[in-house]
Amino acid sequence: MEEVLSELQRLCGKGDGEIPLDRTALLIARTEYPDLDHARYLSELDRLSGTARRRLPATRDSLAIVQVLNTLLIDEEGYRGNQEDYYDPRNSFLNDVMDRKLGIPITLCILYLEVARRLAFPLTGVSFPGHFLLRHKSAERDFLVDPFNRGEILLPVDLPGRLATLFGSKTAEEILAKHNNRLPENFVADATPRDILLRLLTNLREIYLRRQDLERGRHVVALMLTLHPDPEQILSSLAAIRKIEASLN
Repeated sequence: MEEVLSELQRLCGKGDGEIPLDRTALLIARTEYPDLDHARYLSELDRLSGTARRRLPATRDSLAIVQVLNTLLIDEEGYRGNQEDYYDPRNSFLNDVMDRKLGIPITLCILYLEVARRLAFPLTGVSFPGHFLLRHKSAERDFLVDPFNRGEILLPVDLPGRLATLFGSKTAEEILAKHNNRLPENFVADATPRDILLRLLTNLREIYLRRQDLERGRHVVALMLTLHPDPEQILSSLAAIRKIEASLN
């Protein structure tokens, strides 16, 4: 664990834009798989991007490029959202996602982001509440992609409806009313690699606490602290762990 923390600190010690999302996501998985072969999964990402590159349309139309990614990753490779066991911790480890072809929104988005990055195709993560998304924005296009739902294409105007689907119409209406009938900026802002990793770890922390797996929960909190030393967040995490410990004694 100490080796993982040290390496994570090294990789994330630079600016957010320089954090290698593929390597850091695999590094997080090493807390569960100490002998994980990083090179194998990085090579697979290279293979996927190489296949996609050979199929890119001459026009470089962004919707057509996303269709190439969807056809390759969803239809041919078989990646899909794990609807049956959403809270399986394996859905949060990139190596498991790539081995099993199953994931949750954020890990499937990491897969898309890393293939797209190798193609120099602009995609960014979006920390939409309850369901992580991707966004492509250029002079010609502005749309979102949902890899968990087979690469569904969404427009910005679709997001209030998606919020209602996730949290109910009443909650969505209350949120919009508080923000002049618009979504709060943090719902639709670009997520940096650090933001993505923290959200991934937050999901994993909640899974472990729900399972009362306190040892793994502490490991996740240590990773979060290395990424972003936010005392308030860490204290709340430790308080949740202590509450569970007390209930077990």
